[in-house]
Amino acid sequence: MEQFSTSQYVASGTPRQPLHAGQRRPVPIRNESGRVVGTVRMVSGRRTFLKTVRPERHQLRHPPAWASDVGALKRAEAAGATAVVLRERGSRRRWWAPLAAFGQFGFAVVRGAGVQVGLTLEHWQLEDPHKSEQVSLFPEAAS
Repeated sequence: MEQFSTSQYVASGTPRQPLHAGQRRPVPIRNESGRVVGTVRMVSGRRTFLKTVRPERHQLRHPPAWASDVGALKRAEAAGATAVVLRERGSRRRWWAPLAAFGQFGFAVVRGAGVQVGLTLEHWQLEDPHKSEQVSLFPEAAS
């Protein structure tokens, strides 16, 4: 699959909306068709794009990856997000990746749901409360 540049898919230099540690209201993020697909809010001291997903519907099988709407990623970055967290519906598993990874390692996905950017599973960190060993959601913040 072809890689893409950050400037193609994720807006750079866009003015950020004010969002600080005390702010409780999430910023809704919409996809290209205008539907709210997630929110940007503070998580562990950083602006994070949070989405709820169903693996059986949203996770790519070939290659194994998660994908997100290009417009949603642009809007999340404009709202100040620096990370993406996917919460699996029906479980407490959460997948974390830096937003910049979509520009560095992402690939274009056009499979009937509009233009999306895919990021293979090797670039995500999984937090699974059902496993005995936990991985910090934001590993560099734990140091």
